[in-house]
Amino acid sequence: MGFDNKKFIDEFRLKGTVEMIVPISTLQLIQNQFSVTQKCGILLMDNAGNNITEPSSFDDRLLASEVIGKLIKREHGSPVYQEVDGEYIGAVPLIAKGKHFGNFIIHTLKEKGEVSDEDFQNGIHFLFLILDTIIKSGFNSYEYQIMLQERMKIDKALEETNKALNHKNNYDEMTGIYSRSYFNEKCTEMEKLENPLLCVVMGDVNNLKITNDLFGHRHGDYLLKTIARVMQEEAEPGYVVARCGGDEINVLMPNALRREADWYCHKVRNRLAEVLDCCTTPSISMGVGKRSGFDQTVKETINIADVKMYRAKVEYKNHLNITEDIYNILIRKGFLTEEYTKRVAELGDGFCRYLSSNEQTIAQMKQLSWMHELGATMLTDKVYFKAPEDRTLLETREVHKHSDIGAKIAMLHSETEGIADIILQLHERWDGKGYPRSMKGAQIRPLTRMLQMVTEYSRMVEQSKMGGYMTSQVAKQCLLEGSGTLYEPAMVDVFLQYLDSIGK
Repeated sequence: MGFDNKKFIDEFRLKGTVEMIVPISTLQLIQNQFSVTQKCGILLMDNAGNNITEPSSFDDRLLASEVIGKLIKREHGSPVYQEVDGEYIGAVPLIAKGKHFGNFIIHTLKEKGEVSDEDFQNGIHFLFLILDTIIKSGFNSYEYQIMLQERMKIDKALEETNKALNHKNNYDEMTGIYSRSYFNEKCTEMEKLENPLLCVVMGDVNNLKITNDLFGHRHGDYLLKTIARVMQEEAEPGYVVARCGGDEINVLMPNALRREADWYCHKVRNRLAEVLDCCTTPSISMGVGKRSGFDQTVKETINIADVKMYRAKVEYKNHLNITEDIYNILIRKGFLTEEYTKRVAELGDGFCRYLSSNEQTIAQMKQLSWMHELGATMLTDKVYFKAPEDRTLLETREVHKHSDIGAKIAMLHSETEGIADIILQLHERWDGKGYPRSMKGAQIRPLTRMLQMVTEYSRMVEQSKMGGYMTSQVAKQCLLEGSGTLYEPAMVDVFLQYLDSIGK
């Protein structure tokens, strides 16, 4: 690589010296020795007239000499000298890579005639040769060090790039566990080992697609990362936990017995069942394959585990009720209580019959009693239990989404799709200032207006994490205060009449 002259010059100017090429202490020793052997005064100065070394037997009177001033400002490639008032004064340039950085200023101490012109000339040329040799050696060393530093930087950058590429190749970017390619590589290695003992767990994440569709990919990604984290944390040293597809997480277990693989799956299921911060209960269908002899390949072991995983997936789907799962999460989170759900069911059924509603309306009210808030599963405890006036704009937007989510959940099953619109409208207001559609007055369906009465009253008299509860009389007064703005006036009046009729 070439030497950066500009960089060198800048560094020289910054330091005021060529210390990076030849230590000043070395130049000082050369100067002192030359002064003694040649019986002369000597001093190293830069081109601006500043001292670089300490003077050696130098006559201070000469520092202000015009001759010296001219010598140090003159850029020359070889020693120069002249006679001044009976003395010889010379300048030996300090040159590196063709650049003139300063001069050794030399003057004789002998009287005129005691040193010949030839002697002085030979002396300064001898110093020039010494300096030239030292400077070249030091410069080459300096240039070599710069080259090494640059090379080290390049090597380090390449090493970091290789590490990043290896990490990207070996690890799944989203979950942080091993990748498919790493899993396959380890499977190939296992084929070559003398010990045939091996178990493989093939896993397929449940409800990932429905989570993405209902709640968005942010929640789907979180579900996937949660399951991957739990599977990694429960893995023994030596296990390879890898994401081998969109919703596929597999585990390679060298030297593991079947009972150890079964116990691993059991621990993973139990851990996931305790998770409360996902929109649905995180779970993964798993199948275990065991190899105990060389007559069975790793690929065949994987196929065995894959078949068992598929069977587990079918069984899970046969028993899956996503709405009940979400409802149970809300109960465990404390967003709903069974007492609240029971009260809504009883009041809703009674209110429908009080209004002589048909059987379809009564049946839908029963479904709504426990399904009306399912969309809230996407909310965190912090947001759900925060008073509306204390929520940030972003938090408010998240809350407003849950009505749409709840309606989508109801649409999952044909027997509940008829209540989707009711759930969607539950948080609309009579004055049109509700959400999510800002519907107003008679645009809100009658069953929605009935459900609003039942749920609002039930929530007011419910003792919850939000703190305290109201008496029936206070709750009734709150409904009256919301008449005409939050609620339909006629519906408030008839609901209060119903409460009076049952002694509430």
